[in-house]
Amino acid sequence: SMISIILTYRNRDLAIVERCLNSLAGQTNTGFSVVLVDYGSNEVHSKGIQNLAARFPFVTLLQYPVAQQLWCKSRAINIALKRVASECVLVGDVDMLYAPTFIETLHQIKSPGQVHYFKVGFLSKEESVSGKEFSKYSIKHFSTHEATGISLFPRQKLMEIGGFDEFYHGWGSEDTDVHVRLKNLGVPVVFFDAEVLVLHQWHPKTYRSNQSEAPYHTKLEKLNASYLKNTLQLGITNANTHENWGLEPSKKDYEMLKKPTQALKFSTEQAQVLSIIASLKNYCGIIDVSVEHVSQVEQIKQWLKGLLGKKHKTYFSIDEVNDLLLFEIILNFRSAPYTFRKSPTSVAFTINLQRP
Repeated sequence: SMISIILTYRNRDLAIVERCLNSLAGQTNTGFSVVLVDYGSNEVHSKGIQNLAARFPFVTLLQYPVAQQLWCKSRAINIALKRVASECVLVGDVDMLYAPTFIETLHQIKSPGQVHYFKVGFLSKEESVSGKEFSKYSIKHFSTHEATGISLFPRQKLMEIGGFDEFYHGWGSEDTDVHVRLKNLGVPVVFFDAEVLVLHQWHPKTYRSNQSEAPYHTKLEKLNASYLKNTLQLGITNANTHENWGLEPSKKDYEMLKKPTQALKFSTEQAQVLSIIASLKNYCGIIDVSVEHVSQVEQIKQWLKGLLGKKHKTYFSIDEVNDLLLFEIILNFRSAPYTFRKSPTSVAFTINLQRP
């Protein structure tokens, strides 16, 4: 039986992906297929990944118009998970190189009642582009049992626990979380370190900072790590219990965002921002909200009033508004079609809150 490999992608260097797919094209065992999920690349990269994927017959490319959303690797994985039918699923990364015997090994170790994950060798910038035979690379350092990114799952067990937890946005922890929940279910998770079959290609990490063109939440990595601890302490097995998980964003829904039924403008005054957050739950329709920065002069005036014990307004910074609104979307509206935009003086989002 075939093994399905799930890879997720957004705006990454295409040369890295090409080297990854070439390593899969050179496998000794061809009993696998790849689902590559392009979750919100910009126009240049989505065109590029289309052209690249077309060269590899074992790749099925899925593309979604979510460029103006937070990265949600869990949802991208879940979409693919619901589409494949194979008993075993490898969740991999597009920045890896796979040894020629990797798939052969997967077929030897796969089991309906066990998860396996793999020790990874990290390459330097120079080695990554050297195009050597797999066994000839010189490895800078190795991952430990704590790095859970490359894992082979029995698909049925993943379905049983509600897939990857779609609370996780931005980077980090979703892969460890799924291991923790499977262990909580009683599924053994085995670290494969007999040999190194996976190498990580060097790349810069601008996409994980506020230099990224997509929305960015300044504290998400810390939040994710903390949320993961709760999964561990509370012995949680199921995720996405109140959400329809692995939902495929439809192009039509994103087209509709261009015609909001209601447009509202607010300032960064704390009461106003918190009131928008409270009102979203009750609104049905497509709403466009923008929050504009208040001048320094006005803020100082209000602050002085406060010093004098008078009634006064308090304000959030643009970064605080950005983080508050994104967190609200993650928590309560992550399955709704939305686009999110931030500039140094404003934050705006359009979201479709029409109940199905």
